[in-house]
Amino acid sequence: MNGYFQLMITDQGTGIKVFAATDGGISITTPGIREYLDQRGISYDLVALDQAVGKADGNVQIISPNKIMPERGACRLTVSDDEMTVTGYFYPPSDGLKGEAMTADEVKKDLAFQKITYGIQEDNISAFFEHPMYCTEIVLAQGQPVRQGKDASIEYLFNTDMHAKPELKEDGTVDFFNLNLISHVEAGQEVAKLTPEDPGEDGWNVYGKPVMPNKVKHLELKGNKNCVISEDKLTMTAGVAGHVSLTGNVVEVSNVYAVAAVGVSTGNINYDGSIVIEGDVDSGYEVKASGDIEVKGSVSGAILRAKGNVVLVRGMNGMTKGEIHAGGNVVTKFLEAATVRAGGTVSAESIMRSTVFAGAEVYVDGKRGFIAGGQVSAKERVTAKTLGSELGVNTLVEVGADPTLKESVKKMQAEIADAEKKKEAIQEPMANLLRKLKAGVTLTPDQLKYLQQLNMQNKILDGLIEKNTKACDDAKQQMKEAKRAEVIVNETAYPGTTIGIADYTREIKTAVKYSRFVIDEGEIRIAGL
Repeated sequence: MNGYFQLMITDQGTGIKVFAATDGGISITTPGIREYLDQRGISYDLVALDQAVGKADGNVQIISPNKIMPERGACRLTVSDDEMTVTGYFYPPSDGLKGEAMTADEVKKDLAFQKITYGIQEDNISAFFEHPMYCTEIVLAQGQPVRQGKDASIEYLFNTDMHAKPELKEDGTVDFFNLNLISHVEAGQEVAKLTPEDPGEDGWNVYGKPVMPNKVKHLELKGNKNCVISEDKLTMTAGVAGHVSLTGNVVEVSNVYAVAAVGVSTGNINYDGSIVIEGDVDSGYEVKASGDIEVKGSVSGAILRAKGNVVLVRGMNGMTKGEIHAGGNVVTKFLEAATVRAGGTVSAESIMRSTVFAGAEVYVDGKRGFIAGGQVSAKERVTAKTLGSELGVNTLVEVGADPTLKESVKKMQAEIADAEKKKEAIQEPMANLLRKLKAGVTLTPDQLKYLQQLNMQNKILDGLIEKNTKACDDAKQQMKEAKRAEVIVNETAYPGTTIGIADYTREIKTAVKYSRFVIDEGEIRIAGL
Protein backbone atom coordinates (compact mmCIF):
# COMPACT_ATOMS: atom_id res chain seq x y z
CA MET A 1 0.00 0.00 0.00
CA ASN A 2 1.18 3.53 -0.78
CA GLY A 3 1.87 5.98 1.99
CA TYR A 4 -0.93 8.49 2.61
CA PHE A 5 -2.01 11.30 4.94
CA GLN A 6 -5.13 12.45 6.79
CA LEU A 7 -5.94 15.86 8.21
CA MET A 8 -6.95 15.96 11.86
CA ILE A 9 -8.97 18.67 13.63
CA THR A 10 -7.71 18.99 17.22
CA ASP A 11 -8.02 21.39 20.15
CA GLN A 12 -4.48 22.60 19.36
CA GLY A 13 -5.36 23.41 15.70
CA THR A 14 -4.95 21.53 12.42
CA GLY A 15 -2.95 18.36 12.58
CA ILE A 16 -1.89 15.70 10.10
CA LYS A 17 -1.25 11.99 10.26
CA VAL A 18 1.23 10.58 7.78
CA PHE A 19 1.26 6.83 7.22
CA ALA A 20 4.28 4.98 5.83
CA ALA A 21 4.11 2.90 2.65
CA THR A 22 3.97 -0.86 3.10
CA ASP A 23 4.95 -3.85 0.99
CA GLY A 24 6.99 -1.81 -1.50
CA GLY A 25 4.38 0.92 -1.99
CA ILE A 26 5.24 4.56 -2.84
CA SER A 27 5.86 6.94 0.08
CA ILE A 28 3.89 10.18 0.27
CA THR A 29 6.02 13.30 -0.23
CA THR A 30 5.83 16.83 1.12
CA PRO A 31 5.11 18.39 -2.33
CA GLY A 32 2.17 16.03 -2.79
CA ILE A 33 0.62 17.09 0.52
CA ARG A 34 1.38 20.78 -0.10
CA GLU A 35 -0.48 20.64 -3.41
CA TYR A 36 -3.57 19.35 -1.57
CA LEU A 37 -3.32 21.97 1.18
CA ASP A 38 -2.64 24.88 -1.19
CA GLN A 39 -5.61 24.02 -3.39
CA ARG A 40 -7.88 24.21 -0.33
CA GLY A 41 -6.31 27.33 1.15
CA ILE A 42 -5.21 25.51 4.33
CA SER A 43 -2.29 27.22 6.09
CA TYR A 44 0.55 25.10 7.43
CA ASP A 45 4.01 25.20 8.93
CA LEU A 46 6.38 23.73 6.37
CA VAL A 47 8.93 22.57 8.98
CA ALA A 48 6.23 20.76 10.95
CA LEU A 49 4.89 19.21 7.74
CA ASP A 50 8.36 18.00 6.77
CA GLN A 51 8.77 16.47 10.20
CA ALA A 52 5.48 14.58 9.87
CA VAL A 53 6.46 13.26 6.43
CA GLY A 54 9.90 12.27 7.71
CA LYS A 55 8.47 10.30 10.63
CA ALA A 56 5.46 8.83 8.80
CA ASP A 57 4.51 7.08 12.05
CA GLY A 58 0.74 7.68 11.94
CA ASN A 59 0.86 10.04 14.95
CA VAL A 60 -0.74 13.50 14.89
CA GLN A 61 1.60 16.37 14.02
CA ILE A 62 0.21 19.91 14.45
CA ILE A 63 0.93 21.91 11.27
CA SER A 64 -1.19 25.03 12.05
CA PRO A 65 -2.74 26.60 15.15
CA ASN A 66 -5.81 27.41 13.05
CA LYS A 67 -8.68 24.99 13.04
CA ILE A 68 -10.15 24.08 9.69
CA MET A 69 -13.64 23.08 8.73
CA PRO A 70 -14.02 19.35 8.19
CA GLU A 71 -12.74 18.23 4.75
CA ARG A 72 -14.73 15.69 2.80
CA GLY A 73 -13.06 12.83 1.04
CA ALA A 74 -12.00 13.83 -2.47
CA CYS A 75 -10.84 12.37 -5.75
CA ARG A 76 -8.55 14.01 -8.29
CA LEU A 77 -9.37 12.78 -11.79
CA THR A 78 -6.62 12.62 -14.43
CA VAL A 79 -7.23 11.89 -18.11
CA SER A 80 -4.22 10.58 -20.04
CA ASP A 81 -2.98 12.56 -23.03
CA ASP A 82 -4.34 9.95 -25.42
CA GLU A 83 -7.74 10.06 -23.66
CA MET A 84 -7.62 6.30 -23.18
CA THR A 85 -7.24 6.12 -19.40
CA VAL A 86 -8.79 7.95 -16.43
CA THR A 87 -7.26 7.54 -13.00
CA GLY A 88 -8.57 8.66 -9.63
CA TYR A 89 -6.28 9.77 -6.82
CA PHE A 90 -8.30 9.59 -3.59
CA TYR A 91 -7.78 11.68 -0.47
CA PRO A 92 -9.31 10.57 2.86
CA PRO A 93 -11.76 12.81 4.74
CA SER A 94 -10.37 14.74 7.68
CA ASP A 95 -10.59 13.09 11.11
CA GLY A 96 -13.11 10.31 10.45
CA LEU A 97 -15.57 11.61 13.03
CA LYS A 98 -15.81 15.06 11.49
CA GLY A 99 -15.31 14.63 7.73
CA GLU A 100 -17.44 12.79 5.20
CA ALA A 101 -16.16 10.04 2.93
CA MET A 102 -16.93 10.08 -0.77
CA THR A 103 -19.34 7.54 -2.20
CA ALA A 104 -19.12 5.42 -5.32
CA ASP A 105 -22.09 7.31 -6.78
CA GLU A 106 -20.25 10.62 -6.37
CA VAL A 107 -17.27 9.25 -8.28
CA LYS A 108 -19.53 8.09 -11.09
CA LYS A 109 -21.28 11.47 -11.18
CA ASP A 110 -17.91 13.24 -11.39
CA LEU A 111 -16.97 11.03 -14.33
CA ALA A 112 -20.30 11.72 -16.04
CA PHE A 113 -19.92 15.47 -15.43
CA GLN A 114 -16.62 15.36 -17.34
CA LYS A 115 -18.39 13.39 -20.10
CA ILE A 116 -16.37 10.26 -19.37
CA THR A 117 -18.75 7.52 -20.42
CA TYR A 118 -16.78 4.63 -21.93
CA GLY A 119 -15.02 1.82 -20.12
CA ILE A 120 -16.04 2.74 -16.57
CA GLN A 121 -14.21 0.30 -14.29
CA GLU A 122 -17.05 -0.63 -11.92
CA ASP A 123 -15.01 -3.35 -10.21
CA ASN A 124 -12.13 -0.97 -9.42
CA ILE A 125 -14.53 1.62 -8.01
CA SER A 126 -16.29 -0.96 -5.85
CA ALA A 127 -12.99 -2.44 -4.70
CA PHE A 128 -11.74 0.97 -3.59
CA PHE A 129 -14.78 1.68 -1.45
CA GLU A 130 -14.59 -1.78 0.09
CA HIS A 131 -10.87 -1.43 0.87
CA PRO A 132 -9.78 2.22 0.47
CA MET A 133 -6.25 2.81 -0.82
CA TYR A 134 -5.59 6.53 -0.50
CA CYS A 135 -3.00 8.57 -2.40
CA THR A 136 -2.84 5.85 -5.07
CA GLU A 137 -3.68 6.16 -8.77
CA ILE A 138 -6.65 3.88 -9.42
CA VAL A 139 -7.93 3.26 -12.95
CA LEU A 140 -11.57 4.43 -13.09
CA ALA A 141 -12.13 4.28 -16.85
CA GLN A 142 -10.25 2.53 -19.64
CA GLY A 143 -10.76 3.05 -23.35
CA GLN A 144 -10.56 0.32 -25.96
CA PRO A 145 -7.12 0.65 -27.65
CA VAL A 146 -7.12 0.94 -31.40
CA ARG A 147 -5.64 -2.06 -33.21
CA GLN A 148 -3.33 -0.73 -35.86
CA GLY A 149 -3.44 -2.48 -39.19
CA LYS A 150 -0.66 -3.43 -41.60
CA ASP A 151 0.16 -2.30 -45.10
CA ALA A 152 -0.33 -4.74 -47.91
CA SER A 153 2.92 -6.34 -49.05
CA ILE A 154 4.09 -8.20 -52.12
CA GLU A 155 6.76 -10.88 -52.04
CA TYR A 156 8.49 -11.20 -55.39
CA LEU A 157 9.92 -14.68 -55.88
CA PHE A 158 12.76 -13.59 -58.16
CA ASN A 159 15.69 -11.20 -58.08
CA THR A 160 14.48 -7.58 -57.95
CA ASP A 161 17.66 -6.07 -56.51
CA MET A 162 18.29 -2.69 -58.11
CA HIS A 163 21.79 -2.74 -56.56
CA ALA A 164 22.90 -6.01 -58.14
CA LYS A 165 26.62 -6.33 -58.75
CA PRO A 166 28.78 -9.07 -60.26
CA GLU A 167 30.90 -11.05 -57.80
CA LEU A 168 34.56 -10.24 -57.25
CA LYS A 169 36.73 -13.35 -57.60
CA GLU A 170 39.75 -14.16 -55.42
CA ASP A 171 42.19 -13.06 -58.13
CA GLY A 172 40.62 -9.58 -58.23
CA THR A 173 38.73 -10.07 -61.47
CA VAL A 174 34.98 -9.80 -61.80
CA ASP A 175 32.86 -12.83 -62.67
CA PHE A 176 30.69 -11.68 -65.56
CA PHE A 177 29.66 -15.18 -66.56
CA ASN A 178 27.73 -16.23 -63.45
CA LEU A 179 25.78 -13.07 -62.73
CA ASN A 180 22.48 -14.59 -61.60
CA LEU A 181 21.01 -11.26 -62.58
CA ILE A 182 18.47 -12.54 -65.08
CA SER A 183 15.74 -14.67 -63.49
CA HIS A 184 14.60 -17.64 -65.57
CA VAL A 185 11.06 -18.99 -65.06
CA GLU A 186 9.02 -21.91 -66.27
CA ALA A 187 5.39 -21.68 -67.32
CA GLY A 188 3.18 -22.00 -64.24
CA GLN A 189 5.97 -21.02 -61.85
CA GLU A 190 4.87 -18.72 -59.02
CA VAL A 191 6.53 -15.32 -59.29
CA ALA A 192 4.73 -13.13 -56.71
CA LYS A 193 2.52 -13.35 -53.61
CA LEU A 194 0.28 -10.66 -52.19
CA THR A 195 -0.48 -10.28 -48.50
CA PRO A 196 -3.56 -8.00 -48.39
CA GLU A 197 -3.67 -5.00 -46.11
CA ASP A 198 -5.10 -5.37 -42.62
CA PRO A 199 -7.23 -2.26 -41.94
CA GLY A 200 -7.02 -2.71 -38.16
CA GLU A 201 -9.88 -2.04 -35.76
CA ASP A 202 -11.32 1.16 -34.29
CA GLY A 203 -10.65 1.94 -30.67
CA TRP A 204 -12.80 3.99 -28.27
CA ASN A 205 -11.57 6.66 -25.91
CA VAL A 206 -13.03 7.32 -22.46
CA TYR A 207 -15.32 9.99 -23.93
CA GLY A 208 -16.99 7.36 -26.09
CA LYS A 209 -15.45 8.69 -29.29
CA PRO A 210 -13.99 6.34 -31.90
CA VAL A 211 -10.22 6.29 -32.43
CA MET A 212 -9.38 5.41 -36.00
CA PRO A 213 -6.39 3.24 -36.90
CA ASN A 214 -3.75 4.67 -39.21
CA LYS A 215 -4.45 4.35 -42.91
CA VAL A 216 -2.83 1.35 -44.52
CA LYS A 217 -1.44 0.92 -48.01
CA HIS A 218 -3.45 -1.05 -50.55
CA LEU A 219 -1.52 -3.00 -53.18
CA GLU A 220 -2.48 -5.14 -56.13
CA LEU A 221 -0.52 -7.65 -58.15
CA LYS A 222 0.26 -6.18 -61.55
CA GLY A 223 1.78 -8.03 -64.47
CA ASN A 224 2.07 -8.00 -68.22
CA LYS A 225 0.14 -10.23 -70.61
CA ASN A 226 2.37 -13.22 -69.82
CA CYS A 227 1.41 -13.18 -66.13
CA VAL A 228 -1.50 -15.12 -64.65
CA ILE A 229 -3.17 -13.78 -61.49
CA SER A 230 -5.23 -16.18 -59.37
CA GLU A 231 -8.98 -15.68 -58.81
CA ASP A 232 -8.39 -14.54 -55.23
CA LYS A 233 -5.84 -11.99 -56.55
CA LEU A 234 -3.21 -13.26 -54.10
CA THR A 235 -0.74 -15.11 -56.34
CA MET A 236 0.83 -14.59 -59.73
CA THR A 237 2.37 -17.23 -61.97
CA ALA A 238 4.30 -17.07 -65.23
CA GLY A 239 2.15 -17.81 -68.28
CA VAL A 240 5.15 -18.70 -70.42
CA ALA A 241 8.70 -19.93 -69.93
CA GLY A 242 11.30 -17.20 -70.16
CA HIS A 243 12.64 -14.36 -68.02
CA VAL A 244 10.93 -12.44 -65.23
CA SER A 245 11.75 -8.92 -64.07
CA LEU A 246 10.15 -6.01 -62.24
CA THR A 247 9.56 -2.69 -63.97
CA GLY A 248 8.24 -0.18 -61.46
CA ASN A 249 5.54 -2.25 -59.74
CA VAL A 250 4.71 -4.35 -62.80
CA VAL A 251 5.98 -7.92 -63.16
CA GLU A 252 7.22 -8.56 -66.68
CA VAL A 253 7.41 -12.17 -67.84
CA SER A 254 8.89 -12.47 -71.30
CA ASN A 255 9.75 -15.36 -73.52
CA VAL A 256 13.33 -15.48 -74.80
CA TYR A 257 14.57 -14.87 -78.31
CA ALA A 258 18.03 -16.28 -78.99
CA VAL A 259 20.15 -14.93 -81.83
CA ALA A 260 23.72 -15.75 -82.90
CA ALA A 261 24.78 -12.14 -83.53
CA VAL A 262 23.34 -8.80 -84.59
CA GLY A 263 24.58 -7.27 -87.80
CA VAL A 264 23.96 -7.28 -91.53
CA SER A 265 22.29 -10.68 -91.45
CA THR A 266 19.70 -9.70 -88.82
CA GLY A 267 19.27 -5.96 -89.04
CA ASN A 268 17.78 -4.16 -86.04
CA ILE A 269 15.89 -6.31 -83.52
CA ASN A 270 12.72 -5.25 -81.71
CA TYR A 271 11.34 -8.10 -79.61
CA ASP A 272 8.44 -8.30 -77.16
CA GLY A 273 10.35 -10.39 -74.65
CA SER A 274 13.96 -10.98 -73.64
CA ILE A 275 16.87 -11.38 -76.01
CA VAL A 276 20.02 -13.49 -75.64
CA ILE A 277 22.75 -12.72 -78.19
CA GLU A 278 25.47 -15.36 -78.31
CA GLY A 279 27.90 -13.28 -80.37
CA ASP A 280 28.61 -9.61 -81.14
CA VAL A 281 26.41 -6.60 -81.79
CA ASP A 282 27.86 -4.57 -84.65
CA SER A 283 28.08 -0.79 -84.77
CA GLY A 284 25.05 1.09 -86.09
CA TYR A 285 22.42 -1.51 -85.11
CA GLU A 286 19.70 -1.25 -82.50
CA VAL A 287 18.40 -4.00 -80.21
CA LYS A 288 15.16 -3.33 -78.34
CA ALA A 289 13.48 -5.70 -75.84
CA SER A 290 10.49 -5.44 -73.50
CA GLY A 291 12.40 -7.77 -71.14
CA ASP A 292 16.17 -8.24 -70.68
CA ILE A 293 19.09 -8.12 -73.09
CA GLU A 294 22.10 -10.37 -72.61
CA VAL A 295 25.07 -10.15 -74.98
CA LYS A 296 27.84 -12.73 -74.66
CA GLY A 297 30.03 -11.19 -77.36
CA SER A 298 31.27 -7.60 -77.69
CA VAL A 299 29.23 -4.49 -78.46
CA SER A 300 30.53 -1.57 -80.47
CA GLY A 301 28.65 1.57 -81.50
CA ALA A 302 25.19 0.04 -81.17
CA ILE A 303 22.05 1.02 -79.24
CA LEU A 304 20.55 -1.35 -76.67
CA ARG A 305 17.15 -0.63 -75.07
CA ALA A 306 15.58 -2.93 -72.46
CA LYS A 307 12.79 -2.49 -69.96
CA GLY A 308 14.63 -4.97 -67.75
CA ASN A 309 18.36 -5.57 -67.29
CA VAL A 310 21.23 -5.34 -69.77
CA VAL A 311 24.19 -7.68 -69.32
CA LEU A 312 27.30 -7.40 -71.51
CA VAL A 313 29.78 -10.16 -70.81
CA ARG A 314 32.58 -8.47 -72.76
CA GLY A 315 31.67 -4.80 -72.58
CA MET A 316 30.97 -1.91 -74.94
CA ASN A 317 33.16 0.41 -77.01
CA GLY A 318 30.51 2.92 -77.99
CA MET A 319 32.73 4.95 -80.33
CA THR A 320 30.78 8.03 -79.03
CA LYS A 321 27.52 6.74 -80.56
CA GLY A 322 26.85 3.59 -78.54
CA GLU A 323 23.98 3.76 -76.05
CA ILE A 324 22.45 1.54 -73.36
CA HIS A 325 19.02 2.24 -71.85
CA ALA A 326 17.80 -0.14 -69.13
CA GLY A 327 14.83 -0.01 -66.80
CA GLY A 328 16.77 -2.22 -64.39
CA ASN A 329 20.51 -2.81 -63.93
CA VAL A 330 23.39 -2.64 -66.39
CA VAL A 331 26.31 -5.03 -65.83
CA THR A 332 29.21 -4.84 -68.26
CA LYS A 333 32.91 -5.68 -68.44
CA PHE A 334 33.78 -2.13 -69.48
CA LEU A 335 32.32 1.04 -70.99
CA GLU A 336 34.23 3.26 -73.35
CA ALA A 337 32.89 6.32 -75.19
CA ALA A 338 29.30 5.25 -74.49
CA THR A 339 26.10 6.74 -73.09
CA VAL A 340 24.33 4.65 -70.43
CA ARG A 341 21.13 5.24 -68.48
CA ALA A 342 19.87 2.64 -65.96
CA GLY A 343 16.99 2.62 -63.50
CA GLY A 344 19.05 0.56 -61.05
CA THR A 345 22.79 -0.01 -60.70
CA VAL A 346 25.54 0.25 -63.33
CA SER A 347 28.41 -2.16 -62.61
CA ALA A 348 31.65 -2.36 -64.57
CA GLU A 349 35.39 -2.94 -64.24
CA SER A 350 36.14 0.38 -65.93
CA ILE A 351 34.34 3.40 -67.38
CA MET A 352 36.25 5.63 -69.83
CA ARG A 353 35.09 8.84 -71.52
CA SER A 354 31.42 7.91 -71.07
CA THR A 355 28.23 9.53 -69.88
CA VAL A 356 26.55 7.30 -67.30
CA PHE A 357 23.48 7.77 -65.12
CA ALA A 358 22.16 5.23 -62.58
CA GLY A 359 18.91 5.47 -60.63
CA ALA A 360 20.58 3.68 -57.70
CA GLU A 361 24.39 3.54 -57.83
CA VAL A 362 27.44 3.14 -60.04
CA TYR A 363 29.86 0.46 -58.89
CA VAL A 364 33.27 0.10 -60.56
CA ASP A 365 35.55 -2.60 -59.21
CA GLY A 366 37.85 -5.41 -60.26
CA LYS A 367 41.54 -5.33 -61.19
CA ARG A 368 41.22 -1.94 -62.87
CA GLY A 369 38.19 -0.38 -61.22
CA PHE A 370 38.59 3.15 -62.61
CA ILE A 371 36.41 5.97 -63.90
CA ALA A 372 38.36 8.28 -66.19
CA GLY A 373 36.94 11.10 -68.30
CA GLY A 374 33.31 11.89 -69.03
CA GLN A 375 30.46 12.23 -66.56
CA VAL A 376 29.19 9.55 -64.17
CA SER A 377 26.06 10.24 -62.09
CA ALA A 378 23.99 8.22 -59.61
CA LYS A 379 21.21 9.07 -57.20
CA GLU A 380 22.65 7.22 -54.20
CA ARG A 381 26.33 6.37 -54.54
CA VAL A 382 29.33 6.06 -56.84
CA THR A 383 32.03 3.59 -55.76
CA ALA A 384 35.33 3.12 -57.62
CA LYS A 385 38.95 2.27 -56.98
CA THR A 386 40.22 5.21 -58.99
CA LEU A 387 38.72 8.51 -60.18
CA GLY A 388 40.49 10.39 -62.99
CA SER A 389 44.09 9.64 -63.88
CA GLU A 390 47.63 10.80 -63.26
CA LEU A 391 47.37 12.75 -66.53
CA GLY A 392 44.66 14.96 -65.00
CA VAL A 393 41.87 13.96 -67.38
CA ASN A 394 38.69 15.90 -66.64
CA THR A 395 36.27 13.59 -64.84
CA LEU A 396 32.92 14.59 -63.33
CA VAL A 397 31.33 12.34 -60.71
CA GLU A 398 27.92 13.38 -59.36
CA VAL A 399 25.57 11.84 -56.82
CA GLY A 400 22.23 12.93 -55.42
CA ALA A 401 19.11 14.48 -56.87
CA ASP A 402 18.96 16.42 -60.10
CA PRO A 403 20.32 19.95 -59.38
CA THR A 404 17.41 21.43 -61.35
CA LEU A 405 15.00 20.18 -58.66
CA LYS A 406 15.26 23.42 -56.67
CA GLU A 407 14.10 25.44 -59.65
CA SER A 408 11.32 22.92 -60.26
CA VAL A 409 10.14 23.30 -56.66
CA LYS A 410 10.11 27.09 -56.96
CA LYS A 411 8.14 26.88 -60.19
CA MET A 412 5.61 24.45 -58.72
CA GLN A 413 5.20 26.55 -55.57
CA ALA A 414 4.50 29.61 -57.74
CA GLU A 415 1.91 27.64 -59.74
CA ILE A 416 0.25 26.46 -56.51
CA ALA A 417 0.08 30.04 -55.17
CA ASP A 418 -1.37 31.29 -58.47
CA ALA A 419 -3.98 28.51 -58.54
CA GLU A 420 -4.99 29.21 -54.93
CA LYS A 421 -5.37 32.90 -55.75
CA LYS A 422 -7.59 32.09 -58.75
CA LYS A 423 -9.55 29.60 -56.63
CA GLU A 424 -10.15 32.22 -53.96
CA ALA A 425 -11.40 34.70 -56.58
CA ILE A 426 -14.16 32.37 -57.80
CA GLN A 427 -15.42 31.26 -54.39
CA GLU A 428 -17.66 34.27 -53.73
CA PRO A 429 -19.53 34.28 -57.09
CA MET A 430 -19.96 30.49 -56.79
CA ALA A 431 -21.30 30.82 -53.25
CA ASN A 432 -23.75 33.58 -54.29
CA LEU A 433 -25.22 31.50 -57.08
CA LEU A 434 -25.44 28.39 -54.89
CA ARG A 435 -27.25 30.38 -52.17
CA LYS A 436 -29.80 31.51 -54.73
CA LEU A 437 -30.37 27.94 -55.85
CA LYS A 438 -30.80 26.79 -52.27
CA ALA A 439 -33.29 29.58 -51.63
CA GLY A 440 -35.37 28.40 -54.58
CA VAL A 441 -34.44 31.22 -56.96
CA THR A 442 -34.58 30.21 -60.63
CA LEU A 443 -31.29 31.05 -62.31
CA THR A 444 -31.17 32.34 -65.86
CA PRO A 445 -29.52 30.14 -68.50
CA ASP A 446 -26.51 32.46 -68.49
CA GLN A 447 -26.22 32.21 -64.72
CA LEU A 448 -26.45 28.41 -64.85
CA LYS A 449 -23.80 28.30 -67.55
CA TYR A 450 -21.58 30.62 -65.51
CA LEU A 451 -22.02 28.44 -62.41
CA GLN A 452 -21.04 25.34 -64.40
CA GLN A 453 -17.96 27.14 -65.71
CA LEU A 454 -16.97 28.23 -62.19
CA ASN A 455 -17.47 24.72 -60.86
CA MET A 456 -15.38 23.21 -63.66
CA GLN A 457 -12.64 25.80 -63.13
CA ASN A 458 -12.68 25.07 -59.40
CA LYS A 459 -12.19 21.33 -60.06
CA ILE A 460 -9.34 22.01 -62.50
CA LEU A 461 -7.61 24.27 -59.97
CA ASP A 462 -8.05 21.67 -57.23
CA GLY A 463 -6.46 19.05 -59.46
CA LEU A 464 -3.56 21.34 -60.34
CA ILE A 465 -2.94 22.18 -56.68
CA GLU A 466 -3.06 18.51 -55.65
CA LYS A 467 -0.77 17.41 -58.49
CA ASN A 468 1.81 20.15 -57.89
CA THR A 469 1.72 19.72 -54.12
CA LYS A 470 2.50 16.00 -54.44
CA ALA A 471 5.22 16.63 -57.02
CA CYS A 472 6.67 19.39 -54.82
CA ASP A 473 6.73 17.10 -51.76
CA ASP A 474 8.38 14.34 -53.81
CA ALA A 475 11.03 16.76 -55.09
CA LYS A 476 11.76 18.05 -51.57
CA GLN A 477 12.16 14.47 -50.36
CA GLN A 478 14.56 13.76 -53.21
CA MET A 479 16.63 16.83 -52.29
CA LYS A 480 16.67 15.72 -48.67
CA GLU A 481 17.80 12.22 -49.63
CA ALA A 482 20.37 13.67 -52.05
CA LYS A 483 22.36 15.13 -49.17
CA ARG A 484 22.92 11.59 -47.87
CA ALA A 485 24.45 10.47 -51.18
CA GLU A 486 28.17 9.75 -51.27
CA VAL A 487 31.19 9.07 -53.47
CA ILE A 488 33.58 6.33 -52.31
CA VAL A 489 37.16 6.06 -53.54
CA ASN A 490 38.85 2.82 -52.54
CA GLU A 491 42.27 3.90 -53.81
CA THR A 492 42.91 7.32 -55.42
CA ALA A 493 41.01 10.38 -56.71
CA TYR A 494 43.34 12.38 -58.99
CA PRO A 495 43.42 16.14 -59.72
CA GLY A 496 41.15 16.96 -62.64
CA THR A 497 38.27 15.17 -60.94
CA THR A 498 35.21 17.13 -59.83
CA ILE A 499 32.88 15.70 -57.18
CA GLY A 500 29.25 16.83 -57.10
CA ILE A 501 26.79 15.97 -54.31
CA ALA A 502 23.28 17.42 -54.60
CA ASP A 503 23.95 21.04 -55.62
CA TYR A 504 27.45 21.24 -54.09
CA THR A 505 30.71 20.70 -56.01
CA ARG A 506 34.36 20.18 -55.09
CA GLU A 507 37.38 20.05 -57.37
CA ILE A 508 40.19 17.69 -56.47
CA LYS A 509 43.38 19.78 -56.37
CA THR A 510 45.74 17.17 -54.93
CA ALA A 511 45.46 13.38 -55.00
CA VAL A 512 43.13 11.98 -52.33
CA LYS A 513 43.38 8.36 -51.17
CA TYR A 514 41.00 5.93 -49.48
CA SER A 515 38.22 8.43 -48.94
CA ARG A 516 34.51 8.97 -48.82
CA PHE A 517 33.04 12.28 -50.02
CA VAL A 518 29.93 13.40 -48.13
CA ILE A 519 27.88 16.53 -47.39
CA ASP A 520 28.69 17.94 -43.95
CA GLU A 521 27.69 21.38 -42.67
CA GLY A 522 26.79 22.68 -46.10
CA GLU A 523 29.89 21.56 -48.03
CA ILE A 524 31.53 18.48 -49.46
CA ARG A 525 33.97 17.03 -46.95
CA ILE A 526 36.32 14.05 -47.02
CA ALA A 527 35.66 11.29 -44.53
CA GLY A 528 37.58 8.11 -43.94
CA LEU A 529 36.43 4.76 -45.28
